[in-house]
Amino acid sequence: MTRLQETVRSGQARWNRALLLGLSARGVGFGLLAGGCALLIGRGFGLQLELPAAALGVLGGLVWAGWQYRQRRVSEEQVLTLLDLRAGGSGELLYAYETGAEAASPQASTRPRPAWRRSVAPALAPGLLFFALGLLVPVRAIAQPSPDLFAEQRLDELEELAATLDETLELEDELKEEIEQNIETLRGSSEEPRPTGEAMREALDALEQRLEEAAEGAASELEDVVRQAGEAAQQGVSPDPQDHQDALDSLGDLFEKSQDEGLLPQDQLSEKMLEQLSEAGLSQEALDALQKLAEAGRMAELGAMAEQLGLSAEEIAKLAEALANGLSEAALEKLAEMAKKGLLDPASGKAGASPPDPEKLAEYLKQLEQLAQQQPGGT
Repeated sequence: MTRLQETVRSGQARWNRALLLGLSARGVGFGLLAGGCALLIGRGFGLQLELPAAALGVLGGLVWAGWQYRQRRVSEEQVLTLLDLRAGGSGELLYAYETGAEAASPQASTRPRPAWRRSVAPALAPGLLFFALGLLVPVRAIAQPSPDLFAEQRLDELEELAATLDETLELEDELKEEIEQNIETLRGSSEEPRPTGEAMREALDALEQRLEEAAEGAASELEDVVRQAGEAAQQGVSPDPQDHQDALDSLGDLFEKSQDEGLLPQDQLSEKMLEQLSEAGLSQEALDALQKLAEAGRMAELGAMAEQLGLSAEEIAKLAEALANGLSEAALEKLAEMAKKGLLDPASGKAGASPPDPEKLAEYLKQLEQLAQQQPGGT
């Protein structure tokens, strides 16, 4: 390799290094300017973006510098042409480089020496200064939304109402699971950092309505028990034997339904009902047979049992009256319990979700007592 070729390649490397350094400084400078803008915007929204903004700015600037360098890097021919022009432009250096002949080495004064120090500082300083000033800007304190205390308090009340409803009425598993799932979902929504707004209130209204529907449906079924028990007792005193059979069948079905709904002890007669049957003059044999039917969950066969035991019309009437009274009293006691626990509105007899007024509650309980006295055999 001739001295000329060494000079050309040395100059090419020096110029390319200077070019890459200058482009990198310019790219990083512009990247830091963009990063500083992102930093200021983030601080205006209460976000701390120092590291991401700086990293993206530097990385973006270096990528741009690399792309520009590939387009603008200096070749050996360009360096050789510059050397020849500085040596007088005679073409002697070009000829010697192409032929490999020896030629006088360019003088030091004619060799290219890029002033990279003067180009780096002006390109990099504005971006660095702007980004540094951005760091001095305080982060805006974003006011955290206060929790919806009204929604949380109301959810607590509805959760307590659901627990009371389940304790009093022994809700079906499907309905109980639905209510628990809704409460759990709403509880998770109320704990979110941002306010739930109107959607949360609508969901609470829907849950409250669902609970009220469950309580109102249970109250309606209890009232039906009282009414059907009274009708069956009236049929029991009818002189028509078919009415006796229909009365016992109705009471048997009603008894099983009341057990399923938790009005009466499961698979057994209540002690109060047994006392009433005994006082009505029912034989021990009939009492034992009746208890076996209850334990076996076959109260629907009450009419067949009476026929098998050969009960008289008077005994059937007493049996129907005692069972009707027991069912009516159990239903009325459950209605009174629901009213006391705030599950019913004493003023309307419909479902309610708040503690009842003492005066209205006393009046409602008095009405239930009068209704119980109107039943056959009531006290």
